[in-house]
Amino acid sequence: MFHFFYILISTTLLVSTAAADAAATAPSTSLKSFNFGTDAVTESTNNDFLDWYTAVGGIASGVTVGHDGRYGRGVYATKSIVEDDEVISVPLEWCMSRISAMKEDSRTAKAAYRQIQSDDDLVALMLMREMSKGYSKSREKKARQAAADKQGIAVLDLPVTEEIPGISKWAPYLRVLPRTVPLTVFYNQNELNALEDSTLSNEANQRRSQMSKQFKSMSKQVKLLFKDLPIRSRKSKFADYLWAKSVVGSRALSMSGKKFLVPLADMFNYHPHQVERDADNGANFLRYHKMHDGRFHVYADRAATSQKQLMEDYGDNTNELYINHHGMVSNSGTGVPRVVGLFVTDSCCCLMFFVFDVFCVCSRSGCR
Repeated sequence: MFHFFYILISTTLLVSTAAADAAATAPSTSLKSFNFGTDAVTESTNNDFLDWYTAVGGIASGVTVGHDGRYGRGVYATKSIVEDDEVISVPLEWCMSRISAMKEDSRTAKAAYRQIQSDDDLVALMLMREMSKGYSKSREKKARQAAADKQGIAVLDLPVTEEIPGISKWAPYLRVLPRTVPLTVFYNQNELNALEDSTLSNEANQRRSQMSKQFKSMSKQVKLLFKDLPIRSRKSKFADYLWAKSVVGSRALSMSGKKFLVPLADMFNYHPHQVERDADNGANFLRYHKMHDGRFHVYADRAATSQKQLMEDYGDNTNELYINHHGMVSNSGTGVPRVVGLFVTDSCCCLMFFVFDVFCVCSRSGCR
């Protein structure tokens, strides 16, 4: 078997700024994404998300979603940003968390959520349930039209926040989440062998085994959670759980041990803070992420000029955490990763290798 490993240095992209110029001048009530070379479908998906985001009460102050067509989604400045500027504010009921889960209309679903102690598991199972309700654009269009016809109103008059049969009210957000999260827990044995690191391989197998046991231990809760959904649409298998746990692990924000999937805020790409600092048990992260007045607030941890990507430091984490939960290792992180094939950018190194046409890279939005 042949293994091919590459060290690649990121190159400067030639991008068009026409779409970005238009987005930068758009009013905050009508957010538009920056398009730096992506396809029309992705741009439409991004704009559908932004329409949904503002409709549910999300506020983006001087930022929007950007997509460069190669490195994926990120948060971009629409004006000059300085450190400590509030850039994102989302109602807590529209962050996927224990708070929003308990607002579910289904009694059986709420009963299941109450029995799940781990926030990681609760948010993952909530994600699985919402995906099961339906999230595609075509399905959303049909469901909303049917609901509007039943109520005798125009589709545009149907509240975005309303739960309607056949589609998740989170659908536009679900469509911007990655369909695959290529972490080591998903690798088959041939792919793990290609890393040429027995410790890393054993740890991946052990994590997968632990996750399998945890999923089986929640079988009663899972059955209860999906009881009221059509069998054919249920995303309730172990593979679905692995995906959802990986999304939560790589994108959810942790506040005092509680997990929150915060729309838009989960699209920040990583870059270490320009000022070197000592580890402070997450205090620096909490400086820029706060909850009050029923909302989740995010503040810029650095400056950014208009049409430039606003990055974020993910906090005091080791490379072991980054490689297992984000599919990357930080150049500035603690610990030395045992990785042979790396994709190197200015701020992070991502697992990258080819084995039987399998391509694995960073799971964060900047490396998708």
